[in-house]
Amino acid sequence: MKSSFFFSLIMILAFAVLCESSELIIRYDDGSVQRVQLRRPPSNILQITIGSEIEPYLGRINVISGSYGMNCGAPFGNKTRHLANLCNGRDYCSYVINVNVLGDPAVGCAKEYVAEWRCGSGAIRSARVPAEAGRGSIITLSCQ
Repeated sequence: MKSSFFFSLIMILAFAVLCESSELIIRYDDGSVQRVQLRRPPSNILQITIGSEIEPYLGRINVISGSYGMNCGAPFGNKTRHLANLCNGRDYCSYVINVNVLGDPAVGCAKEYVAEWRCGSGAIRSARVPAEAGRGSIITLSCQ
């Protein structure tokens, strides 16, 4: 039941992203419908948690932010989506920092990479790779 629910939810969100709809319509098994107005485009959604008692990712990696080049004036969290897509829900994640994949947010400046994550709903953890991080450095996120 859970896996089919999450598959359905993923399909709904994928469709919402493609359509850039600002409304999520939930249809229940009794035929009733609930409409949820989204505050921002669905393409900005990183995670959906159902119920206040559910611990996100059950003790696994839950990315808070991925920032590339903040030391050069790039905005905080500018690479969060990419890091989250690769690492969320895992126990351990080795992330390769590659400027050819991430793009160069500050040309001519040696950029560092900073990752922040939680293990479930625990304390925020962080890791940092110093300047010139985008030349294939690896940053490791772990909940082991």
